[in-house]
Amino acid sequence: YEPLSPNEEEVIQKAFLNRPDLAVAELTVKLQEESVNTAYSGYWPTIDAFYTHNLSKPDPYLSTKNDWGGAWSAGIEMNVPIFDGLGREGRVMQERSILKQQHIALLDTRERTLFDVRNAVLNLRDAAEFVDVQKMTLEQAKEGLRLAEVGYREGTLDQVSVLDTSAALTEAQLLYYKSLYDHAIARLDLQKAMGTLKFKKEENKGK
Repeated sequence: YEPLSPNEEEVIQKAFLNRPDLAVAELTVKLQEESVNTAYSGYWPTIDAFYTHNLSKPDPYLSTKNDWGGAWSAGIEMNVPIFDGLGREGRVMQERSILKQQHIALLDTRERTLFDVRNAVLNLRDAAEFVDVQKMTLEQAKEGLRLAEVGYREGTLDQVSVLDTSAALTEAQLLYYKSLYDHAIARLDLQKAMGTLKFKKEENKGK
């Protein structure tokens, strides 16, 4: 049992930094923003430059000259989009619509992250309180059994009373162990909500 009192604001900040689903949603928005910029680029002219150089024997300019010679060419080509107005508008509207959907998905992921973290923090606090209660109950059950055994030795209680208090102690122990288990699970759920839950990889050492 490891007592843990997480600060909700710090836990939320860690979740925003470490949650993989939130990172994917943010990256998707950024990529879609680039897609919108690409769609807008259709309104602008494009300029392409090219350069080629050939080296051959015989000379590429004088085929009768049996020597090495070179030839090169270079140029610039500019394309101005004029007749693709409707196509550009359609692409921009489509990409902007997708971007809006991705923003909504990002907000939904943020809200789900907040819900998961806050719920995990509350569950952990409840589990810690349950451990404290069961620990007190276990101490009381131990004391009850001790008093029952003293009473049995002094003849003020019968064996049935001792058996009843012993059964009560066993039940208190089981509930206490269950509370420890629930607290461990709640701690793991909090790590999962923050995106910091890690699994150990077992190594295969062979037979």
